[in-house]
Amino acid sequence: MNILLHRQALPEIWHEQRAAKWRKFLKMTTGWMFFICCLLGPDLLPAQSLKDLLAQLPQANPELRALYLDYQAALAVAPQVSQLPDPELKLGWYTLSPETRLGPQRLWWILNQKLPWPGKLKAQEELALTRATPLLEKVAVRQLLL
Repeated sequence: MNILLHRQALPEIWHEQRAAKWRKFLKMTTGWMFFICCLLGPDLLPAQSLKDLLAQLPQANPELRALYLDYQAALAVAPQVSQLPDPELKLGWYTLSPETRLGPQRLWWILNQKLPWPGKLKAQEELALTRATPLLEKVAVRQLLL
């Protein structure tokens, strides 16, 4: 029975010893890597220039990107408001069909298209574009603040 317990405990001891050796190896290796990076760091890892960082700043800024997407959404409204409204088709039927000179009427239909006043669609498009202009100015101001 003691031999059986000893055989079961052996793998646990072996795993603990192996884990301790591995931790010691990692500590030593990490220390040497840190030492080498401190000595050779500027040569191994070249720093980015300030011009490169400033060029990447507008693309990496989420607030600036959100403002620009708001501007794009406002621009997308202009073609939508300058279109004619959708035509309407109405269908109906009579529960008690009226009798006319052409015979009994069973159903009716109406096709309707609303036409705006001349120049109204163009004015709505210009208004939508005018409303988008301040958003572009917000983008420019935020970009200058960066």
